[in-house]
Amino acid sequence: MSGAVTTARAIRRWPCAGCGIDLGQTQIPATPGQESVWVPVHCRECEADIRREQQAKEEIAAQVEQIKSEAERRFAADTGLEQRIRDGAAADLVEEVQDEVTRFCALRRPQLESEHADLEWNRVVAEIEAEKRAEIFQQLKEAR
Repeated sequence: MSGAVTTARAIRRWPCAGCGIDLGQTQIPATPGQESVWVPVHCRECEADIRREQQAKEEIAAQVEQIKSEAERRFAADTGLEQRIRDGAAADLVEEVQDEVTRFCALRRPQLESEHADLEWNRVVAEIEAEKRAEIFQQLKEAR
């Protein structure tokens, strides 16, 4: 008896995770401690795009100092920069002021309404006291 083990690989048609076109996938069977995997997940063109994107990220990371110095040069040379900064800050302030007014009104209105309710209560009580005082005064005047 031979000690060779053969494993059959499953094959299926499945859409590419990137562009959605159908591609043939092969299942790599599970091994102890790992799950089975279907490969490839992307078509060749999407895989090439992923490689190019990764390469671009690596090149940009390698050029950080160069990018920083170029940005500083452009920042210093930009004549309209200060005005754009002021305009942007002013626009943000307008929006923040509106948000703050809305928040202030939402929090303060109930307090002010309560204070005015107390003032109105005191006014009504004062009217009643004045009416009662006038009645008692009139009764005392008639009792003489």
